[in-house]
Amino acid sequence: MLKVLRGLNYDRRLWLPVWMAPLDHAGLQDLFGEPIDLEELYAEAIEQWENCPQTDLVDKTMQFYTKLYLQDDILVKADRASMMHSLEARAPFLDIELVDFVRRIPSTYKFRKGTTKYILKKALEAVLPREILYRPKKGFGVPVAHWFRKGELDLAEAPLGSLNPRLVKRRVEAHRSGRADESAFLWSFYVLKKWAETNRVCL
Repeated sequence: MLKVLRGLNYDRRLWLPVWMAPLDHAGLQDLFGEPIDLEELYAEAIEQWENCPQTDLVDKTMQFYTKLYLQDDILVKADRASMMHSLEARAPFLDIELVDFVRRIPSTYKFRKGTTKYILKKALEAVLPREILYRPKKGFGVPVAHWFRKGELDLAEAPLGSLNPRLVKRRVEAHRSGRADESAFLWSFYVLKKWAETNRVCL
């Protein structure tokens, strides 16, 4: 919640990328040791937001995630992971005719008085038990937070190029002690470090 409230301090075009980022503005500047222009950093996200024709904030947000997150991130990962194991993955709710129909439904039927997927849940009330239909959302996230906390993923806290090693150390310690959940940042740093080592790139 604190992250959401901090994000509201920014221009509306920056809300979503700021909320999705593994570090806030101050953390990014600390990591790189120089001023960071968020307009430049999140230029792609801003462009996607401004290109969403919807005027309703909920519809505009959904369009943003569809273009930038679902299409170019989640579905790409799902396709690569399934094809790696010779599997064909399908997402029935992404049938193009269904998607086109759902796009025309007013946002008040999708997010209603705090209930997400309202119209879908109402339609399935006669089919699924209430404890299943209205239980909290649970994704298929990988337990990287646990792996970092237990040392099962080793960051080998050696410096990485010009990135501030003190910031990395502070966040590793905060995560391992349970004072904070820094898994989003630690995973990003871990992947960057592995990529740099594999490709022998000096950052």
